[in-house]
Amino acid sequence: RRRTKMSLVGAAPPEMVQALDTALNLWVAQKSLEHTRQGKSLESLAKFRARMEEQLDGELRNIDKTCADIQVEQQRLEQRLEEVRQQNNKARDHVQRAKRELAGVEEK
Repeated sequence: RRRTKMSLVGAAPPEMVQALDTALNLWVAQKSLEHTRQGKSLESLAKFRARMEEQLDGELRNIDKTCADIQVEQQRLEQRLEEVRQQNNKARDHVQRAKRELAGVEEK
């Protein structure tokens, strides 16, 4: 940097203007390139985000369906458990009745 500053010392005004114009054009080109790269990066990130949101929505739908299926299965199992309990109670009542009848027969 010092060398650049030193080279302008004693330069004619047109040479100074040309050097400043070149420096300004280089700076503008550099900033333009940075802006373009940043825009592409943002565009890429936006696309990635959209894909991720789409995948997550799909996964959430699958999870919701699985939960609904599990709830249906739980209700079915609870109903089956109640049926088995009722059958068990009937069988227990039948056994107790049979024991009473047997005890009555033995007493006679």
